[in-house]
Amino acid sequence: MVQVINFYMCLVTERSKREGYPSVHAFSSFFYEKLTSGGYKAVGRWTRRVDLFQRDIILVPINLRLHWTLAVIDTRKKTIKYYDSLGQGGDKICETLLKYLQEESCEKRHVKLNVSEWTVHS
Repeated sequence: MVQVINFYMCLVTERSKREGYPSVHAFSSFFYEKLTSGGYKAVGRWTRRVDLFQRDIILVPINLRLHWTLAVIDTRKKTIKYYDSLGQGGDKICETLLKYLQEESCEKRHVKLNVSEWTVHS
């Protein structure tokens, strides 16, 4: 299943390169697990060639053992939305991703991210 999820994320990213589509960056299905186990230092290099803040949408597939969910970061609207077909809340996941964005902004752009401008929908 991991290969299917990662392949689909690649397809969405490729399609976003066409005119008329929002620019998308999709993380692999291993990103969130690595982020939660090792913190920002474990995944900081994953975007060394990508400025996430120049993308319109960032997709983060999340594997919860037997269940897949998706977090969508919209940099234009400054929102993080968590989608779970079982209806479980993802507040902690959204907070983790917002913290990641703060660290990414400081590390790569040397700009402090104003968290109060961002909204989270779980």
